[in-house]
Amino acid sequence: DESGSMDRFYQQWPLVLRQFYSPVLRNRWQDRLMFIPLGYRSGFSQWSLSPLHRWSPTPVCEAASCTEEYPVLSDRPLDWVFVGNSMKMTRPVMIAAFLQWFPSRFRRHEADGFNQHPSKQMNASAVFDLMSGAVFCPTPMGNRHPDSFRWAEALEARCLPIVDDLIFDEELHDVQPFQYFANFSAYLQDEFLQGTGLAARCHDEDSSPWPLPSVTEVSGWWTVAESLAMDLRNEFSGSVQQRGRLTHLQSCTADWWKSLKVRIGEGVAERLWALSSAHERRGCHT
Repeated sequence: DESGSMDRFYQQWPLVLRQFYSPVLRNRWQDRLMFIPLGYRSGFSQWSLSPLHRWSPTPVCEAASCTEEYPVLSDRPLDWVFVGNSMKMTRPVMIAAFLQWFPSRFRRHEADGFNQHPSKQMNASAVFDLMSGAVFCPTPMGNRHPDSFRWAEALEARCLPIVDDLIFDEELHDVQPFQYFANFSAYLQDEFLQGTGLAARCHDEDSSPWPLPSVTEVSGWWTVAESLAMDLRNEFSGSVQQRGRLTHLQSCTADWWKSLKVRIGEGVAERLWALSSAHERRGCHT
């Protein structure tokens, strides 16, 4: 339900976990809807060895207070990776821009998840291995919506995603076009990450709740790719003032993503507990 057309469905439920953020549905149904990221596929986040890896596998740490080790930028053999159909939507421009600015150390796997022959498909663990070996994971919009699994998969692999945050014209009720990730991240900040300041650590715009690099117009892929190429060159060979920007971005986005997952789990548990308690107070036992 990418466009939010199942509007009437929500009336009969006290709580619905919904993907694909919609400001119209949020305003209409208020707390009845809880919006969460699409996330990643089952089995995706297990560290495993592959020919790309030069490190020991480390289990993923799910607790907000624990210390998680993951491959740093200097240990990653690839500048960027992309798995998917490169001809859809904004992807041809994205591919062309990254090929120009990162022409050698990259890996592409041409795939079409809807029509591809099984022999050419990549399973979740193979995609994870590929992303875990790259610095950047461009995550252009999905089949018809800005959101996709890719940015969550990239964060899980500690690869830096760059998202399409173009103006999105939602089909429901003539809503005004809006920037999807800017609006969705503001919701996530208000709902789950109030007072943490995690997103602000990732960039100079203290007011922005979105911690990831983003492209706001199709031609912006060229500008962003050029800027990231310069950042990567400076990361290890630039002046003292220029070094460490990407390492910092990798660290703070990892903290943001880890905390968001934990806070979503806690938030869902609190809502379910409240609903269960209200159910019992009304004398309804099952």
